[in-house]
Amino acid sequence: MSEVTDSIRDRIALRPAVMPNDEAFLQELYASTRDDLGEAVSDVVNLRELLLMQYNGQKATYSAEFPNAVDEIVLLDGKPVGRLMRDYRQDSIHGVDIAILRSDRNQGVGTGVLMAIFEECSDRGLPFTISVLKTNPAIRLYDRLGFIIDGDNGTHFSMTWRPTTSR
Repeated sequence: MSEVTDSIRDRIALRPAVMPNDEAFLQELYASTRDDLGEAVSDVVNLRELLLMQYNGQKATYSAEFPNAVDEIVLLDGKPVGRLMRDYRQDSIHGVDIAILRSDRNQGVGTGVLMAIFEECSDRGLPFTISVLKTNPAIRLYDRLGFIIDGDNGTHFSMTWRPTTSR
């Protein structure tokens, strides 16, 4: 691991997401991940309504599909900058949602969070799995960190990192 990643990891913390206190932040975070909607809807009011509708849909889906998931807020120097939601399964740890605010990307925060997950996976002897939209630029990060693509449903790649993966 690089010194940059080590130093940023010292500045990263996780805390449980608490509703309704974190709702506004999670809505802002969701909006920062949906550049595609901003390109499709030019009216600000309609865009805001669409983003809220999409966020509420995601929230309902997560609640239904991952009722036991651990939902945490990623903090950088004590400030909320992202979300990490994991579903602990018998045979893996699944990353339900990993997102960093646009303004805080490309600083090593995502790498720092993933490295901590990799340590947990290694300790438990479990792979870490994620589903990633094919157009998500984070795929380059996942590839660099040793994830392999092991599925394709047309819109998303299924990706897996295994403790034995060379890093």
